[in-house]
Amino acid sequence: ILRASSLCVTTLLCSIVYTDRCHGIIGSIVSYARLPLFPVIGSGTPRYQPIHGDDLAKIIVECLDNGQTYGNVYDIGGPQSISFNELASKILQKLGKRKLFIHIPIFIALCIAHVCHLLHHPPLTMSNVLGAAEDVPMNTETMQRDFRTKPRSFTEGLDVLFPHTSEEETEAQLLLHYVLPSHCTVTPELIQRYIAALHAHNIHEHPTLDPLIRSHPFLLSLVDTYAAILHPHGILRHKLLIAAAIM
Repeated sequence: ILRASSLCVTTLLCSIVYTDRCHGIIGSIVSYARLPLFPVIGSGTPRYQPIHGDDLAKIIVECLDNGQTYGNVYDIGGPQSISFNELASKILQKLGKRKLFIHIPIFIALCIAHVCHLLHHPPLTMSNVLGAAEDVPMNTETMQRDFRTKPRSFTEGLDVLFPHTSEEETEAQLLLHYVLPSHCTVTPELIQRYIAALHAHNIHEHPTLDPLIRSHPFLLSLVDTYAAILHPHGILRHKLLIAAAIM
């Protein structure tokens, strides 16, 4: 309808768009990373060219400033072609986690999505399932030719979203997330307050959490229960009390 009208129209067909680690497909992967097994809809082999939201915004601005794009249709994506399996693996690696992938057949995922549709905020939608099952070929050559903006690679984008963190910061993220209510977010300010408290109590040099717990946070509740019974005055309980006090 738009293209048949007298309006000046440029059509952008975008691949996966990401902006932060809390929303969209990356937010979903971060959430699923808390599970013992990592669910993947279908084979996980369809390929995408993820593009950062800031780069997409620059391209949109160029469309408004450059009348040469009117009437054209562009495939819009980043320079890297990557499968969902590879995309999830890269994010899990940034989170410092190793997960066994469990592949859910499309027809089962559609049934689950149909049931989830009854929920106010469904964790899985029909669109999610169909999008994961569809391998849409892209050709970004015309985008590269007509736009000055050169989108960053997915690897570069992840480096911005998941900057390198120290063991103290990783521990703070894990313990604060454990004690905070589910609707709260662990902010950089809370992390720095936690680290400052460790130094104030002179326990910052004590060993941080076992790598197994950092990779599988769900084990923390079991370790906490064990510590509460056998080591109620141990370092872990001390650190959890600090995290709770900050909360």
